[in-house]
Amino acid sequence: AAAKKQSRCIIFIDEIDKIHTKMIFYQLIVELDGLKQKSGIIVIAAARVPESLDKALLKHGRFDRRADFSTATHRVNPR
Repeated sequence: AAAKKQSRCIIFIDEIDKIHTKMIFYQLIVELDGLKQKSGIIVIAAARVPESLDKALLKHGRFDRRADFSTATHRVNPR
């Protein structure tokens, strides 16, 4: 609700695939649909298992782009 009052903001939802409560899930859908009409708000979500996301969440207009990042394969040593 606070994001709707701002002219520009970024909302980050970490581990969106962990939302298992239907009531919370449906409220998230309602909020995302309400943000579509508000320009200047960017919603970014991260998921460990994106294949487990409900298809309703991926409907056009809710999350339009997807970026996949693989796990690091080697250790990075600080200098």
